[in-house]
Amino acid sequence: MIIGQDIQQEGNKIILTNHIDDTLLRQQNYEEKKLVGRGFTPDKKLRKFGSVTPALIQADPLLREGLQAELNGDASWADRCYRLFFRLNPEYRCSEGGI
Repeated sequence: MIIGQDIQQEGNKIILTNHIDDTLLRQQNYEEKKLVGRGFTPDKKLRKFGSVTPALIQADPLLREGLQAELNGDASWADRCYRLFFRLNPEYRCSEGGI
């Protein structure tokens, strides 16, 4: 959730900074990780390894780049961006094990 914004002007540039509060999301991810462990579905075909919000996607450069790569059809680069994000930010993980 965005809790505040700062707008600064530097010459011809306008810089918007969003301040988010993701405490509830991080707590939910932690609780889910305790319940599901490795996070596989019963048929072992899928695993949820993390959860983020749209506000976090706007705020984090790795998530923005991953989304842009996905939209451009570059699934490999998007995958690398998302994996790096979750390695650097384990508090958003919903399951244990490798990414």
